[in-house]
Amino acid sequence: MKTINRPLILLLAIFFFITILPLHTLAGNQPKVTLQKAIETAKLKFEIPASYKEFTSQFSDYDNNPTWSLSWRPTDDAGGSFSVEVNANTGEITSVYSYQPGDDTSPAVRIPAYTVDEAAKISESFLKRIIPNHMSELRLVSPIKQSENNYYGLGDYTFYWQRVANNIPVRGESAVVRVNKFNGTVVSYQLKYTYTNFPSAAQVVSASQAGQAFKDAGMFELQYLVKPQYRPFSQGTTWEPVLVYRLTHKSGGFIDALTGKPFVIPSGSYLEGQDIYPGAGGGGAMEKRINAADQAANVELTPEEQEEIIKHANLLTQQKACEVVYQWVPAARNMSLRSAYLEAVYGEPQNRSWNLNFTKTDNGKEYRVYARLDASTGEMKSFSYYYPRDSFDPQKAKSREDLEKAARDFLKRIQPGKSNSIRLDTDLESRTVPEDQAPTRYFNFTRLVNNIPVPDHGISLTVDTITGEVVEYSLTWPDLKFPATTGILNNAQASASYLSQEPLTLSYCKLTSEPGVKDVRLVYIPWNDYDSGPYLMLDARTGKLLNWAGEPLPAPPATEAFNDLNGIPGQREINILGQMGFFREYGNSFKPNQPVTLVSFLRALILARDSDRSIYELDDAEIVKRAKSRGWLTEDLAPSAALNRATTGKIIIRYLNLERVAQLPNIYVNYYKDIKKGDSFIGYAAILKGYQIMEGKDSNFGPAAMVSRADAAQFIFRMSKVNLD
Repeated sequence: MKTINRPLILLLAIFFFITILPLHTLAGNQPKVTLQKAIETAKLKFEIPASYKEFTSQFSDYDNNPTWSLSWRPTDDAGGSFSVEVNANTGEITSVYSYQPGDDTSPAVRIPAYTVDEAAKISESFLKRIIPNHMSELRLVSPIKQSENNYYGLGDYTFYWQRVANNIPVRGESAVVRVNKFNGTVVSYQLKYTYTNFPSAAQVVSASQAGQAFKDAGMFELQYLVKPQYRPFSQGTTWEPVLVYRLTHKSGGFIDALTGKPFVIPSGSYLEGQDIYPGAGGGGAMEKRINAADQAANVELTPEEQEEIIKHANLLTQQKACEVVYQWVPAARNMSLRSAYLEAVYGEPQNRSWNLNFTKTDNGKEYRVYARLDASTGEMKSFSYYYPRDSFDPQKAKSREDLEKAARDFLKRIQPGKSNSIRLDTDLESRTVPEDQAPTRYFNFTRLVNNIPVPDHGISLTVDTITGEVVEYSLTWPDLKFPATTGILNNAQASASYLSQEPLTLSYCKLTSEPGVKDVRLVYIPWNDYDSGPYLMLDARTGKLLNWAGEPLPAPPATEAFNDLNGIPGQREINILGQMGFFREYGNSFKPNQPVTLVSFLRALILARDSDRSIYELDDAEIVKRAKSRGWLTEDLAPSAALNRATTGKIIIRYLNLERVAQLPNIYVNYYKDIKKGDSFIGYAAILKGYQIMEGKDSNFGPAAMVSRADAAQFIFRMSKVNLD
């Protein structure tokens, strides 16, 4: 009889117990909706292509939102994918993404097969099928107020369905559906929806009371805005500051609907669906400012060029530039000069700067100083002193008041004049670590002109909290001509103008302080349906809203159906073109029977090629010039000239880049009685007929016949069937 190895049996039993126990524990924590149920839900709602045999899944749980992510794709190289997300608590489909490789055709004009209204109905039908129980709480935001739907170069329409509760919009919650313009399929869908209790709005203040509270709070500050530049200036070009009212109140313009007072978001919290955090509405410089010249690639000069410039422009020599650095960063005197560059200042080619780099290694520890100064005046533009620090001892740290005094004293020495025209921005100090634990402290001083702040211009410093030494310094102070303050709106007028464009709207907002913890508040929010907001700036003279770059918001393009097409052949096609921006010279009137002018037809072709509605901002001469530069127009015609069929046909053939083919002799059949044998137009007419763009009637082409605007629109629509490849 074999002896039993009891220790081995006991070990195997323990191993088996340890191995199985976690499985039972996991099973007990299974989400309400299993993976199998999630797959079944997806396949009941959608037909997964049979070729999509590769399947993967993933489970995630963020912010108390457990989700199954399912993905199908083909196993071969055909491309494509289909993804679905299912809420593991409710079983609702919260996300869909479908990708199909596009065809390889390049149509001469890319025209949607569906209007925005037709696609909106597709999005509605989709939502009714996927989330029927939520449709009573969803409201379609006007699609024509979304800029992406007015740019016909994009392949999809986007539809935002705002969630409402008690007939009040819920910020941050919506259904977003994208529909392909050309085949009408839904390519993506996202649902943001929470199950929560919404407080009653019975006790809220009225919209007029909220508006008065907004005006009384002093939401706006008059500022000079220096618009950001995206490319270097040529010599003689200058920035042009403009006067703006910027919404700087810490509430971001929000009014508590129950108290009627500005709603300031508590520290450490944020409002979902709003890019508003505590202190929002300022200049946007929460991080340390770095001068644009430091970021840009400056123009490097050779030693010979440097010597020549110094000789003729009386610039500081390299040694004198170093002496300036030693004055303000004494530690650099004991370092080696590693590099020195005399460079043209980015954006100011008439000016030069010295860029100096000092280094030292002591007992294996590295010390570095980077400095930049004006090569003509010796004014220090920036410096940074990096050195190894001992472990931080809070007991040795100086107080905030002492550090601020050290910063101000330094400014009085290095910038005695400018230090009288600045203010300390207390809201822009670094808060990366607690104040009493930071080895350095950051101070930002904004430039003042006429006692008006100039955001993103001024002086910033970083002070060592132990020694009180300034270790970083940056000056942004270009020589600009600032406009006078005469003829501008006062603060009350600015508030009234703002609210007329961004009316206060009663909304539910979810205040979040930590994951999973949400406090629903009733708040009046500045709101309009045009893209995302709110906008935080106004032109101080016109009262018009400005975007972040200081540019006026463009007037929404006309996208409604033309109002004079009843009984006109091709009405639907013409309206699709109108929605894309074609032939909008008369707004919502098309004037179908009016002769099409040369400039109108050329403008439509440029829009077809470039997908840029700004062509309506170009004058007639520029339109003609562009068409000639592209080879579409060789005739010498006035912009206002009415086009006949022969000239229109030639322009179309050139647009299609087929003129050389059209001019090949003796290869085309002449289909028309009114085109003489041997006429050079025979080839043009044959190609136009072959592509079914422009055909004759009763065996006549009618070369001299006038082309109406309705005819021209039909020609462009038919060109979408032509593949340029």
